[in-house]
Amino acid sequence: RDLADAEAIVSGRRDDRAPTAPGAVVCSVREVALKRANGSTAVSGVSLDLRAGEIVAVAGVDGNGQSEFVRTLAGMARPGAGVIECLGARSDAPGWTAAALREKGVAHVPEDRRRAGIVGGMSLSRNYFLRHMTSAAFVRLGLLREQRLRETVASRLSEFQVKSTGPLDLMERLSGGNQQKVVLAREMDGEPRLVLAAHPSRGLDIKTIRFVHQLLMQARDAGKTVLLLSSDLDEIMQLADRIVVFAGGRMFGPAARGEVGRDEIGAWIAGHAGAAA
Repeated sequence: RDLADAEAIVSGRRDDRAPTAPGAVVCSVREVALKRANGSTAVSGVSLDLRAGEIVAVAGVDGNGQSEFVRTLAGMARPGAGVIECLGARSDAPGWTAAALREKGVAHVPEDRRRAGIVGGMSLSRNYFLRHMTSAAFVRLGLLREQRLRETVASRLSEFQVKSTGPLDLMERLSGGNQQKVVLAREMDGEPRLVLAAHPSRGLDIKTIRFVHQLLMQARDAGKTVLLLSSDLDEIMQLADRIVVFAGGRMFGPAARGEVGRDEIGAWIAGHAGAAA
């Protein structure tokens, strides 16, 4: 029954969600253009408000600016044009850095956990510490409180049902699904206000996908803002309160849940404006 329920949730045939009542604007994006690493423009004219207590999904074929959008919101880049205001920081002012935005409450689950989310040769404790290096809970007078860190990580490993030998286990020894759980445990700790989740369930088994989806829904229901980047239409239709698509250098939407169907989203992904655009 659990497997059937998980498949129903993932495929969008079941909706266990509570109604949402989005709150204040957490992040405001105005006429933003995003450039690829080679300098070409991936997408332009992006305007979007992200509010507390909602999941906004960004869909589309990879390579249309979605990755650049998440990286920019995470403070790893600045827009080529336009401005983003997020948690009191502005993309056109000093302080638009990954470290500064983390301090303000931005959590980032990167799309490639092996390259940007974990250090395989380090312990689970030290991987967890990467987000909490300035936390008074783990650092006192410039010294790491190793025992406190290990106790916290052991608790999180249990809570997230991570299969490992404990906090001193090496990250590279874990399966992909368990590595992703460690990343989620790390990023969701500390009460983040904006959760950037890029392909959080890609390559995972059904049980772990269900766990990830529940975690994102719990964050949304707790009043956090979730930006979900996904190429899985089933996942988007199941989780999103609002949907936007990046395609052909422009943004389509946003459309609220229930106001747009698969056909319209498919048209957007193909670069055609539908009735809901």
